[in-house]
Amino acid sequence: ASRYYHQVLMSKTGAVALEYLKNRGLSEQTIVKWQIGFAPEDFHALERALMQKGIKPEQMVKAGVSSRNERGQMYDRFRGRITFPIYNYFGETVGFSARILNDDGKSAKYVNSPETIIYNKSKILFGLNFAKDTIRKKDEAVLVEGQMDCISAHQAGFANTIAVSGTALNEYGFAQLARLTKNLKFCFDADVAGQTATRRSGELALKNNFKLKLIILKAVKDP
Repeated sequence: ASRYYHQVLMSKTGAVALEYLKNRGLSEQTIVKWQIGFAPEDFHALERALMQKGIKPEQMVKAGVSSRNERGQMYDRFRGRITFPIYNYFGETVGFSARILNDDGKSAKYVNSPETIIYNKSKILFGLNFAKDTIRKKDEAVLVEGQMDCISAHQAGFANTIAVSGTALNEYGFAQLARLTKNLKFCFDADVAGQTATRRSGELALKNNFKLKLIILKAVKDP
């Protein structure tokens, strides 16, 4: 699914989505590295592509890329959205976070994969697969809120950045980080939600014996 969405983004169908990402400051090299994609505005596009690969409908539902309605009919979960693959520690795709391209004011800005056998939201630190070696080498990790913040930071040379993706850091996340470093820098959004997340995660970090610094954003909302 990840490869298919990326191919669509790089095709004529994904031209508007690609333009949007480039306007947000992402280079083509970054888009390829993170395998960012685009899910076409079609209820069965992914389903058809996966069936050609011999993947059964039930597997698609179990993987969380397809859903069934009350009548039992299948449809693609992500449509008309930019897809950000979510990787596990080893760099395997386990889910997606998908951002709406044309905001109609009614749909959710982000639609995420449901919990599955391989994807547990509270156990994933976005970008850790790319950041772990640099975190170990620099002996510090920078934590941001969203995927775009994380990807932009990597592109700008801060390869020890990871995103908590809207969830407060939990004990499992801290245990993963403790194996790499005990030095954390929080750079959450400058809004009320960001400040709340900073306080909650910060208290936990200190309780888990991490050294903590806060990066204060001035005159901008997010990293």
